[in-house]
Amino acid sequence: MSKKFDSEDLCDCILQIMTNGDALNNKIAAVDAEKTTVLDPVLKPIDSAAYYLQAWTNKILNTSPSIFYGIEEVQAADGGGAVAKTYKVFVEVVLVDSGQSNDTDRRIARYSRALEELFSENFGKAIAASTIKVDSVRPISFKLELDSDDEIKVGGVSLTITLV
Repeated sequence: MSKKFDSEDLCDCILQIMTNGDALNNKIAAVDAEKTTVLDPVLKPIDSAAYYLQAWTNKILNTSPSIFYGIEEVQAADGGGAVAKTYKVFVEVVLVDSGQSNDTDRRIARYSRALEELFSENFGKAIAASTIKVDSVRPISFKLELDSDDEIKVGGVSLTITLV
């Protein structure tokens, strides 16, 4: 009996693309090197323990930056007579900003670009998908607490993947 590729495998694949050979951190460093003109890089790498699948917890906010990812939606798709599913997957960088810096928007844009390039270049090699579309998501921000200067910034990509 052959193994069927399912949503669990898809999430494992997403994580592997980001972490295999430290691929996401290498891409982050490349984007940062292109954009940064001073010796001190703007972007921090993603800690290996800062990848969180599907469920939002306060742990996400304890490590900044961190990655929050998962499946947002699954739909049946027209696969030309074959059974196909379309998965909408989110991969987001979460930054906690204390309000002490004025470059958070630049940083979230750079992290988002690194994610977009990484998935555009590597997803087709990782699994045989009928189609994949990589969209950048509009960065959002929200306050951690009403009486705090801490702000959460989130940006990243939305992947639309159709598997037959």
